[in-house]
Amino acid sequence: FLQLQANQFVGAIPAAISDMTGLITLNLSDQKSKGGGLTGSLPGFSAMPDLKVLDLSNNYLHSEIPSNFLAMTNINNVDSLDVSSNEIRGELPGSLSRFPLSSMDFADNKITGVAAELCGNNCALVLCAPTTYSESGKQPSESEFCQHCPSTVYWGTTFCGTSPTKPLVSLPDTVLGASLSDVDFLELIYESCGGKKWFNSDKWMSSESHCNWFGITCVDGTFVQSIILSANNLNGVFPTGVFYLSRLETLVIDSNDLQLDFAEVKYATKLTTLDISDIGISDLEGLKHAPSLLSLDISRNDFHRS
Repeated sequence: FLQLQANQFVGAIPAAISDMTGLITLNLSDQKSKGGGLTGSLPGFSAMPDLKVLDLSNNYLHSEIPSNFLAMTNINNVDSLDVSSNEIRGELPGSLSRFPLSSMDFADNKITGVAAELCGNNCALVLCAPTTYSESGKQPSESEFCQHCPSTVYWGTTFCGTSPTKPLVSLPDTVLGASLSDVDFLELIYESCGGKKWFNSDKWMSSESHCNWFGITCVDGTFVQSIILSANNLNGVFPTGVFYLSRLETLVIDSNDLQLDFAEVKYATKLTTLDISDIGISDLEGLKHAPSLLSLDISRNDFHRS
């Protein structure tokens, strides 16, 4: 048994945990409720045959579900698989169909589909579809249904509208600064700003090095030096955690439709060029704390509203 819930842990789940093949209970839930939050990819935990309870809920895990997820776990042992309230993306794979539906909870993630093998005759018994929701994220029973909500875009949503527990930026600053890699920050831009509808998203979210993604240049083969995504149909809340990129010198996101605040710009110690013209912002509060800016373009915005 390994029960470490609500300890304010940050960073990725240690690889050594996957080597604990005799685990029956693994509970790393609820780290973000006290200002922490586990990040990085969801491990496969593929060599845990006796696992009965897996609880990773209420963290910031932000990968797809790996193909080897619980590959050796005996389905007759499983009581509960809870990965709810993370940032898990992609499709729920058909390989999960071997586990009882009642044992699984993937609500409040960024799930974009459910494999047909899981659905049977009714996908809502797995997760409520986009434009619907329920308090559990799935259809409560055969006679009770997910409720209509036009604003929900992911499968398994448990609220309609803006939840007071869901921040605009996915990860809190204490976690962002402490534990995310450069590629993690770029993935946040893609997911927060409608990456699937960008005019050019060449190589984004692929297995290619993030340094080869459209609009990105790096230094030393790893560290993001510039982000240039001008007029690329970005739409949404631009994640302010990007200002934590330690080698970022140039950020050009003009001619998009974005919300942006500058609470964390003080951490952008190498940022010299910032072009946020024509993105629709009306407030520059905090920008004066940018430590190294030499070139700033804020033209064609909505400052007359301030």
